[in-house]
Amino acid sequence: MRKMEHRIRNLSLICFLFVGMTQLSLASGKEGISLEAALQMALTNPYNLGSTSEAVAEARARLAQAGASRWPSVVLNGKYTRVGPYTSIDPRTGMPYKVGVSDSYATGFS
Repeated sequence: MRKMEHRIRNLSLICFLFVGMTQLSLASGKEGISLEAALQMALTNPYNLGSTSEAVAEARARLAQAGASRWPSVVLNGKYTRVGPYTSIDPRTGMPYKVGVSDSYATGFS
């Protein structure tokens, strides 16, 4: 019984090595693609170049954004708020009266 298991194990190992060597010899027989063939494929199927050109445009935009951070920036802002006049009722007389105007200004420069 032990001898039979040993034979099966050896036979399995030999089969495994044979299949592995066959796969290696098949893989080494493959050739790469030539430059002319790659150019021909690119010209016949230009649809896959769109994403690449978009990636290049995005990289250029990032480069411009990074270059813009070297320059100083100037910010000028302003704000004006006006509240009133509005009408209120005098609790003693019950008559309406106008309440004054309030203005608010804010400016900034940096």
